[in-house]
Amino acid sequence: MSDIQEQVQETLDELVASGAELGIQAVAYRDGVKVVDAVAGVVAPDGPPVTPGTVFYNFSIGKGAMSTLVQ
Repeated sequence: MSDIQEQVQETLDELVASGAELGIQAVAYRDGVKVVDAVAGVVAPDGPPVTPGTVFYNFSIGKGAMSTLVQ
């Protein structure tokens, strides 16, 4: 496991352990190569664990994504 993968995984694990997040995932690419693919927690209080294929609905991220694309 790469250093950046380990750092991101540790951060996600800490967020779940602290109660700040129930379930979370992070993926990062650099030059088209996946460098981070980390998950932690569960989908719902009594739900299954988060996996790399878990779909999260994010209705409020459109503005940030659009501003990134427009710049």
